[in-house]
Amino acid sequence: MNTANTQAVSANLRLRYNYRPDSDLYIIYNMGTQFASLAAANREQVRETRFAVKYTYSFNPHGTGTNGSK
Repeated sequence: MNTANTQAVSANLRLRYNYRPDSDLYIIYNMGTQFASLAAANREQVRETRFAVKYTYSFNPHGTGTNGSK
């Protein structure tokens, strides 16, 4: 596909939930479409949708806080 002659439209959504220090849950949704041009008569050429979930966890085996206390 010659990307120099196409127009693209996209939307991105990212949600982040921090459930404790250094531990996060991300939910990412991306949606995009490429057109030959933005004229109403042109149909979309490529449509792409992505969904991802990322989970990070800080493991502390001894149950101590950052200052060393329990």
